Amino acid sequence: MEELHAKIQFVLRAGEKMIYFCITFDVPNSYEEAPKTRQEMSDWIKYTIKFLDEIGCREATFFVDEFGYNFTKELPENLVELLDYGEIGLHSHLNYPPHGSRSRLPKDYHVIHAQIKTGKEKLEEFLRKYSNQRVISIRSGNFLTSKVYFKAIYDLGFKIDSSIIAYHSIKTMTLTQIVSRYVLRKVGIKFHDINSLPAGAQPYYFNLNAPLRNANDGDMLEVPVNIFTRMLERGFNLEELVSHQLSRNRDNDKVIITFCMHPFEFLKFNALSKFFISFNEKHGVEFVRIKDIQKIANHQRCIE
Repeated sequence: MEELHAKIQFVLRAGEKMIYFCITFDVPNSYEEAPKTRQEMSDWIKYTIKFLDEIGCREATFFVDEFGYNFTKELPENLVELLDYGEIGLHSHLNYPPHGSRSRLPKDYHVIHAQIKTGKEKLEEFLRKYSNQRVISIRSGNFLTSKVYFKAIYDLGFKIDSSIIAYHSIKTMTLTQIVSRYVLRKVGIKFHDINSLPAGAQPYYFNLNAPLRNANDGDMLEVPVNIFTRMLERGFNLEELVSHQLSRNRDNDKVIITFCMHPFEFLKFNALSKFFISFNEKHGVEFVRIKDIQKIANHQRCIE
């Protein structure tokens, strides 16, 4: 561990970086671990809040799957609790039944638009009772995207998307992922309509017709996911993953690392908490909500 901290310190000193951690949760989730009861989901939210208290973070972002779980009706008190810990965005599994079609979104614009519109309107109606927050950020379930998806969320008034993954490199890919990305794609077979970005990719504005390309005058802000904590189940080390992300941004004076987590991962929270506390003590880090990233990244445009 100390050797790894020394390695990270070398990278930081070389660029005198400011590090920002963007902690995001998909709430609830549609994995096989999805809550079976209302009480179970409520307990998971409380574990999540306890974790955030331990690491001193009140700038998290929660992508709430309102369409799939009717969160505002089933667990309104928990949603109010989350308001004290950051920003509420929308999470939408467009490939229902959950995870039944992992690699494809509906092709019909109206199907995508209607589902996302329903979730957004219900969340915003609820939030108006307790805060002045608007739902301006979204993450698609399974990180599935398409040009139709981006057109729909743009038309619905979203300002920020966080559905593009940017944690893959040869160093962190499984054999299946390597084959799917570098072999099958060559012959026209791909598992996602929009492919992922290289590890370490930073937030950027993009135009709807080219979601993977940086465009300063673009239509929306993309905040790529740099670390997906479910990767820890495959034997990856969180410290090494963070070090890898920092190394990929060696020449940047500011580095934003976006984490994707789930409340059901509470069994990992103890280890995650120790990492965040230790990292902050040794290197210094600032937590940031997705809606504030445009200011950090020197984008002066208003996204409210």
